Amino acid sequence: MASLEDSKETLGESVTQAFDVVSSLKYGCNPHQQPAAMCSAVGNGLEMPLKVVNGVPGYINLLDAINSWLLVREMDKATGLSAAVSFKHVSPAGAAVTSTELRGNEPCIYEVAPSARDNLSPVALVYIRSRADTAKLATCSHSFNLVVSTVPRDNGYDNLRIHDL
Repeated sequence: MASLEDSKETLGESVTQAFDVVSSLKYGCNPHQQPAAMCSAVGNGLEMPLKVVNGVPGYINLLDAINSWLLVREMDKATGLSAAVSFKHVSPAGAAVTSTELRGNEPCIYEVAPSARDNLSPVALVYIRSRADTAKLATCSHSFNLVVSTVPRDNGYDNLRIHDL
C-alpha cells in the first residue's frame, strides 16, 4: 500500500471553519446520541434553505424533510400535479399526486365532511387520499409526525418549513 510519504504530492495548508448554531436538533442519527445542531458557516451571509417552525426535530427528521421536498419537487416537474410524499428513516414510504377535486363517492370514502369539500387545497386532497384508513388509526400508529411544507417562491419550491408535531 502506498503512503503519502512515498508520493511526491504534498498536502495544502489546513483550513479552519467556524460555524454558528442555527437550530438545535433533538439528537443525531439515533436517540441515544448527544444533542446535535444545524449549523451555518460564520459570515457566509446566506439564509438557511429551511426553517424549523416549531418543535425540535432530529437529524433523521431533517433528512426526511429534505428528501420529501426533493421528491415532491421532482413529481411536480414530471406531472405538473400537486404531490405529497412520506419518508420514514430516509426511505420513501408513500407518494401521491392529485387532481383538484374529489369526484363521485370519494368524499365519503375518504371521510371528508361536506362543508370542507369545496375548500380543500390540492395538497390537502393528496394527503386525504394517501393517509391511513382513519385519522385515529394514523395517530395511534405513529408516536410523532413530521410535516414538511413548501412555500412557492418565484414559481418554485424554495422555502422549506418543518413542523415537528
